[in-house]
Amino acid sequence: MIHTKNGESSRIMSTKLFIGGCERSGTTMLAGLLNASKECVTAPEAQFKFRLLKEGTFSKSDKEVLKNNFRFRLWNNDEFLEKLDTSGELRRSEVFDQLLKFRFKNSYQYFVDHTPNNFEHYQALKRVYPNAKFLHIIRDGRAVFNSLMSVPWGPKDPITAARWWMKKVGWGLAPLAQGENIYTVRYEDILTKPEITISSICDWLGIKFNKGMIEGGDGTFLPSYTHNQHKLVGKDLSANRVNLWKEKLKRKDVFLIERETNILLQNLGYKLEDLDYKMKFYGPVVSRIKGRLKSMGGRREYRRKQAIESLSRQD
Repeated sequence: MIHTKNGESSRIMSTKLFIGGCERSGTTMLAGLLNASKECVTAPEAQFKFRLLKEGTFSKSDKEVLKNNFRFRLWNNDEFLEKLDTSGELRRSEVFDQLLKFRFKNSYQYFVDHTPNNFEHYQALKRVYPNAKFLHIIRDGRAVFNSLMSVPWGPKDPITAARWWMKKVGWGLAPLAQGENIYTVRYEDILTKPEITISSICDWLGIKFNKGMIEGGDGTFLPSYTHNQHKLVGKDLSANRVNLWKEKLKRKDVFLIERETNILLQNLGYKLEDLDYKMKFYGPVVSRIKGRLKSMGGRREYRRKQAIESLSRQD
């Protein structure tokens, strides 16, 4: 394992690669593709690490919280916690590195963390790991909504889902202004141009591309309970997945999502799908409004004529 120059063994000096993006956008798929490289190692999602980003020393209460954390237990870390010495001045930020050293015995260039909301914690991750790299994956918001229909969590109505998607994508786009160690990739490009897209990511990382990456990668890091929702991880990449939402979603749902997200969708390179439906959706509404205005105008004209006739009779 690579250590610091002064020999401090508690810090692993391999680079952290934090993949992030809106849930159901392919963070796990991308981690699986990179896991096919001998220069990368990938583990289950690590939401528990965000607690370890807080400044200060690691305490017994921190240890107890981790012990009862569902995500932490998925890593099978009981032995690690038993051996972890909390009697000294061990900083919280050092615990995650010690865990990686304990879990992964061999050397590797990148530890790949694919927790979807990594970009929500970008500033804290950057502070603790200033040399880390960040990989933002974006997927068409309409496809994300369609994918949410297959899992028991996440927003299930199109307007809420569209706003949720915009917020999540925004977290990943905001750090681009800082312009360092951040790479953005579209889910659709991975499926339609896999070799070009993954090779470009490998060039950015400085690792060797291999064919195994675009032949499904390696999804052996997945916990068993997630196999159903990640059943395509480790399988051959198929461009047919890109437009499945067009077959599955109702036209009204597509329209409502596009109404909420159209500027962002188009700025990200996605085309609006069903402009004709907008006329069908708004047409009856516009017709009713016009009818009411005409009716109101007719009533006013009738009252005006009645007033004139009344005045004439008085004369």
